[in-house]
Amino acid sequence: MRDLVNLFKIILIAIGIFLALIIGLIIFVTMHGTDVSNVTSSISINKTIVTNSTLDNIESEEYTNEDSKELVYYDTVEEAISNKDMLDISLEIHDYVILKQVPAEGDEIYVICAVTNDCTSGQGISRYKLKQKSGKYSQPFEYLGVEGSMKRFATYRYDLDDYISQTIIWELVNGIYIKNEDDGIGFFFSWDNKDEVYDLTINSKKPTDIIEYELNGKTYYYFDFLDADFVQQLFDKVNFGSYTLQQVSDAIEIKYKK
Repeated sequence: MRDLVNLFKIILIAIGIFLALIIGLIIFVTMHGTDVSNVTSSISINKTIVTNSTLDNIESEEYTNEDSKELVYYDTVEEAISNKDMLDISLEIHDYVILKQVPAEGDEIYVICAVTNDCTSGQGISRYKLKQKSGKYSQPFEYLGVEGSMKRFATYRYDLDDYISQTIIWELVNGIYIKNEDDGIGFFFSWDNKDEVYDLTINSKKPTDIIEYELNGKTYYYFDFLDADFVQQLFDKVNFGSYTLQQVSDAIEIKYKK
């Protein structure tokens, strides 16, 4: 009888240890994520997007909104982007850092901001399009945004090359990149590892610009590639019906010291 009791205790202890390991594994994956590099994905992507982008359609809709209302001009960019009455009220941003201005078409400019958001990265990159005239700035009439650093995003762990690859794909599919005839396509990113960002190259080219900034007490590094010459190369080398982020990274030669 005593032997049965001892055996029962051993079984209970073994079950307890097994459950503890399972729970620990779940907690570890939730906190640290799983490496997404070789997870197979598929996506429908228009390979003529370089010349016929979704962004063109977004802009035409925004211009209709712009034409129906008179633009108000302000002395500073800060004042201008605080007036978002032409944008959806849900786009209101309370905590942001202005990073740079990028010329658009004619008298239009993009104001690039780092903003707080509710995703697991805690911040993202937003682009407001407005007009510039006689040293003054109109309120924005177009808004585009992407996620920032995705080291912890949707239970996956994104290395810098995975993050860049995923962001490029999202931006191409959704048309949330900057495109004009003179400068080609521009992609915008944010990461929190200084050494990785400053060592980064895509197609053997360094970022066009790198800007250090702080948001919510954390330091990030904004960087962009404003004349991205790798989009057609990406289309030629990657089958988007079945691909991994590692294949995307290899296709456009994302390199940095890990």
